[in-house]
Amino acid sequence: MAKTYSLKDTTESLEKALVDINSFYNANCLTWGGKTSEGFYYSEAIAENLLRFGIKNRLSQISPIQRKNYKVDHDGITQRRTSRYEEICAKELYKRDLPDIGRIIDYQVPLKAFQADKAGKIDLISYRENPKNDALIIELKFKGNKETLLRAALEISTYYHMLSHENFLASYEEFTGFKPLDIKKALLLGEGTRSYDDARNLENLPNVRRLMQELEMEIYGLRLVEGHPEIERIAL
Repeated sequence: MAKTYSLKDTTESLEKALVDINSFYNANCLTWGGKTSEGFYYSEAIAENLLRFGIKNRLSQISPIQRKNYKVDHDGITQRRTSRYEEICAKELYKRDLPDIGRIIDYQVPLKAFQADKAGKIDLISYRENPKNDALIIELKFKGNKETLLRAALEISTYYHMLSHENFLASYEEFTGFKPLDIKKALLLGEGTRSYDDARNLENLPNVRRLMQELEMEIYGLRLVEGHPEIERIAL
């Protein structure tokens, strides 16, 4: 049985984790599901504190990693076996045109410039033409993933600031003439994941909703029907 934490425990855990903003999205408290001993959703209590602490400004203090080229050469590795559902799904979506999201032009894009860098990979990159040209960096959660919506949003927001925006745009011919402000953040959440359930429950999570708006997050739901992706925009 999972341990139940109080509001005080939750706030203290959050404050400790915020000391290292680069790895904050990996904080243990962001994985807690359910409610505090006082009956508040953990995500709600955390989101309220993050808004109060000015998390958007804190994230903007992350220094970009100066990787020169981001484009991944998938020749020869697209058939590599993997047990990670997100990577399998990312391969399925590669080169597809998705409603509201655009054309997926790359996946599993590393942020590291050197092996010692502490950074992950962007799950999906899309080129979107309408209503205006955008470069979308996307965090994908799929098939039974238990991470919270809050963690997913903070992960892609951290990656956004770790990204060398100019070098990233220069890595793809589709983004010729784009400016850093043309890079947007999105979550693509498979049905059956905790983050999808959170996103569908935002009427009961007003602080989480406010935080998603503060972080300028786009949220989409995903179903794969006989290999065909069905996309729904989740309004904030």
